[in-house]
Formats: sequence, C-alpha cells, structure tokens
Amino acid sequence: MQVSVLIFQRLPGWLFLLVSLPGVTLLGAQELVHPLAEPVAISGSFGEYRFFSRYHMGLDYKTWLINGLPVRSPAPARLRSIHVSEQSGYGNALFLSATQSGLSFTLAHLRDFQCPQSAANVPDDLELLRLALRTLVQDRPLRLHLPPWFHYEKGACLASTGESGSGPPHLHFEVLSNGHFQNPVVDTGLRINDDSPPVLQHLYMESDQGLLKIPLKKKPLIGKSLQQGRLDEYVIQQSLPRFARKEWIRLYLGGYDTMAARNRNGWFGLETRINERKVFAKQISTLSYAELNQSARLYHTALTQIGREYVYRMYAAGSAGFRLTDNGRNQSSAVLELIAFDASGNRSIVRITVPLGDTAEKWPMQSDRSSAYQSQQEWHAIHPQRMLQLSQKKSQASMTIRMGPGAVQLPGKLHLSSRADLPAEAARALRMDGHSKSPGPELYAHKGPVFMLEGQDLYYKWGGQGVARFPVQEEGRDGLYYYSYAKKIWRLMALPRQTKDGFHEYRFSVRITGPITQLSDLSAPAIVPAWRFDSQQVWIHSRLARLEFAVREYGSGIDLTASQILWQGQPIPFSWNADRSVIEIEIPARIFPDQSAGLLSLQVEDRAHNRSGWRFYWLQKKASQAAAPP
Repeated sequence: MQVSVLIFQRLPGWLFLLVSLPGVTLLGAQELVHPLAEPVAISGSFGEYRFFSRYHMGLDYKTWLINGLPVRSPAPARLRSIHVSEQSGYGNALFLSATQSGLSFTLAHLRDFQCPQSAANVPDDLELLRLALRTLVQDRPLRLHLPPWFHYEKGACLASTGESGSGPPHLHFEVLSNGHFQNPVVDTGLRINDDSPPVLQHLYMESDQGLLKIPLKKKPLIGKSLQQGRLDEYVIQQSLPRFARKEWIRLYLGGYDTMAARNRNGWFGLETRINERKVFAKQISTLSYAELNQSARLYHTALTQIGREYVYRMYAAGSAGFRLTDNGRNQSSAVLELIAFDASGNRSIVRITVPLGDTAEKWPMQSDRSSAYQSQQEWHAIHPQRMLQLSQKKSQASMTIRMGPGAVQLPGKLHLSSRADLPAEAARALRMDGHSKSPGPELYAHKGPVFMLEGQDLYYKWGGQGVARFPVQEEGRDGLYYYSYAKKIWRLMALPRQTKDGFHEYRFSVRITGPITQLSDLSAPAIVPAWRFDSQQVWIHSRLARLEFAVREYGSGIDLTASQILWQGQPIPFSWNADRSVIEIEIPARIFPDQSAGLLSLQVEDRAHNRSGWRFYWLQKKASQAAAPP
C-alpha cells in the first residue's frame, strides 16, 4: 500500500480526469518509420490466418526474446487511448492518432509506457498513470481514453517492448485508415528488405469426387530476377488424372513465406489463370472489421495448419469454382497457372497441364483415407445458419457431432464414418519417428474403433461440439486424439470428462478433419536445456536470473501441479508458456548462496502420469549486469 501512496503523491492532478475526447483526423500523406529500429524482422504478417478463423490485423516484430527495447512513434501523433493489462489481449498498449494524416496506430504487448532511454527508475507521467491503474483495477484489463495531452514527433521513443497480453516477447503493430486495417509494409517507409519468393508446398484440386492433394517441387535453377523482386517456378511431382470438361473444380494453393520465418505467412496477393486468361485475383492489403472473422474467403480453414502450411482459396468465395474449358470447346487439355506474390514483388508460380475428356478418371485418392468419397449420398450439407447433427456407432464406441449456427463460414459438406482400424499412415505415427525406416518406441497404445470426419468445401468458423463414448483402455492414460495429416502427428482433443460403467465420456470442439480415436499415452515428456544461460553461468539482468527450458511432450499435456522445479532442494515458482511449450523460471539474485552458485533441479510430469528424468544444473552467478543474450 505504501507503493500506491507514493504513486498517487507523485501523479499530477490532471491524470485523475478520466475523460474521452473525440479524435481529430487530418488528411495528407505521411511516410512512416518502423516502431522498432533497424534491422527489422517480422514474425507475424498482416492478414495471417489465426485460430478460430480470424485474421491477424497487423505486423508482429521480433524482439529476439528480449524485453525493454525502445518503441518509436511511426509518425507525428498524439496518444488517443491506452490499454492496461498483463494477461489478456493487447496487454499494455498505446493507441495513437497521426496529426498529419487520417491514420491510427496500435502498439501492443509493451512492458511499460517508459522509454528505456529515460532516466533510470524515474517513471514519467504516462508510466505513473499505468502503475496507478494497475493498483486500482488489479488483474482486470482496462481501456482508457485520454484528452490530447501526450504528443510525439516521428521517431520519438515512447515505450518499451515486453510480453504483456498473449504470446512470447514481441511488438504488435497495427495501422488503420478510415476504419480499415492496412498492410503496414505497403507504406514506403515500412518496406521490408526481402528477396525470397513465397514457398509453394501443395496444389489442392477439389470437385464432387473429393480432394486431390498434389505435392509441388521448386525448379532447381536460381530464381529469375524481375523488375521488382524475384521469381521461383514450381512443378508437380505426380501425373494428373483426366478431368471431365463440364466438371466444376475448386483450386487451393498451400505454402508459406520466408520473410522472417517458416512458421509465418506473408503472402500479399494471389492470381489464377486458365489458358492464359485471368479468372481470379486477390490482393491482401486492407481488412475491415466486418472481415476479421471471415477468413474462409481467403483460407481453407480446415486444411490450413498454422506454422506448417497456409492453404489459400484460388477462386471467388461463394462460387462453384471453375470449368477448365474455354466456351465449351472440346479441348484435350487445359493449362493452369497459379501465382502467389509478396509485398516486395517476389513471385512464385506453378504451371500444370490438366488432361480433359468427356468423362473423368477415378481420382487417385490416398488408400488410407476414408472411403466416404465413394458414396455421395452419405455427405451432409452444412450451412452457416442451420443445425446439423451426425452420429456413428462402432463396436461399443459412439460419437455424435453437432454443428450449430456459426459453426462454418460458408456452405459446405461434412461426413462422419467409422472403421475398425487406423489408416496406415496414422498407425505408423503411434511410434516416435514412425514415418522413418527405423521407427522408435511406442508413443501411444490404440485399441478400438476409429471415426473419420471428412469435409468438402469446408470452412470452419467457431466449429461444432462433439460427444464420444469409448470403453476404458487404461485408466489415467486414456485420451481422445485426432491425426493431423499435415503435421503427421496425433494431437490431443480431450481428456475424459467422466468415467462410468467402464466407459469414458469425452466432450470436444470440432475444427478438424481426419481420424479420431481413443489412445493411451505411453510416452514420458523430456526437458530440453534452456537457451538463456550458458552451461555454468547465469546472466543476471534487472536483479533476476531468467531461465527457459523447452519441454517435448507428445501426448496428454503437462501437469503443472505434479511437476517439480527445485532451487537448492526447495520448490520455487515457475510459469508455463503454452505457446512455445517452455518453462520460464526467474531466480532473484538475492537468493543465490554466498558462494554465488547453486543447484537447479527439474522434473515434469504429464497428465497420464508419465514422468521425465530429473535434470540438474549447477548455476554460477555471472558478474556482468548486461542484458541476457538472445
């Protein structure tokens, strides 16, 4: 409470006026500067697909796991409002209005509202306000509008980077104009030095026959130079079946961008051509509030695997797709060209020749997938505003899936079937490295039936709800899992909600396709050495030793209450970063022993009661007070 009194004693009286004034917008061009100093690295791009079928509205700047980097004003601006929170959403955030244009800016996940170049331990007025609000509202998030008291010149330092809100340390930056989110890298002052074209992984072709997934391979020659950027060309790695001339085809292109990292997507535009005629084009430069939860107009939300492959719709949303003939002529083939390009002008293109005939050949579906494609009568239409319930029983197990209003974004088809055994590819993944020639030890035990959920033209929004009952296999280890064909791994869907009369009942969300079954988790988690200390010495920064340990876990998830982190044999607090599967530990310098060294012991346990081995680290306090290295 003494801290609160001190804060209020130092606060100027005008900071207690919690009022809101309308912003003033002025028209005019204004070249921007990056909110972080060069060199700039982007970890999250504009328009990127995120969970629950939404877009990412801005850029994420990498801060290399370091907090406290100076954040700059991208243009002459005044502070319009602030968001104060440590745990949710934007975290600590500033909302600015440019004084020479109609642009607005958001800077989020900040550590504090204090420029790190300010006098040490002397908070300025805005930081004092943040501290006072945290004292008043505790852990609740707060958005506060301010009168035009705070003004900044372009490039002026105004805050410090952090990890408040959600995710690991980074800076989130948004640009808005007239209520629409703008792709920041379009501005000449925010261009990214990028000469790598988008990476193409798969071409998807869908019709009433089903979904054909075609691997793509880049030509070995170095990318060609264009007037702006570079060009990579791709080819398919398998022959195509004959398509019927009157058949409607829907095309999708899967891949990612290497602007900053494989697991982020920076595609800026798309184009589809049939026989040199442009039939579809889309540019990803602007998003409205209304579009934020309509990502199915751009992405295939059931096929996209965040961090692995982003699958784009290469035809107009709501249409039946394309026919591959020109004016109904009896062509024997059609030439398809699909193009992806980024904001720097780099392009990637795949050209394929599709054989055509009066009738279609049977598509080469993967033999271990569901046979549901063979019977169109078993498909069920799903609509954004209607209810759909599917049920299946196999042996003693049962599954029911309910899709209510808002479950999907656009009309499509859904199918639920059952089978006695696992598909071959999914069965191989029950072992560690099961897809290699020398599979490792068992990760899961499987006994019982398998339910297959398949979709056509399927675009999830909120998804559906499922209920499943399975006979108990191994009490304490059982869980409901689905197999991801994109990642080639099993993923946990749910743990038993209740167990009665020898059966587990599961309740789960439905936003996937593929095989679903009950598995028993047999694998112990493993602790991977931290990367914020070297082997014997700990970097001390801000009077704390900050350590991180990655945890590799394949099954039921980590049980934090059963895991043990000991310092000199005594439990110490730790936190769990679920985004990165990382244990985060802070050891105050004051609790190091007199000899400035001590023993850190770690053991983690999963929810199936599998335990990792103990890991021991003899840590010696380092004399340097420099910031921890990235």
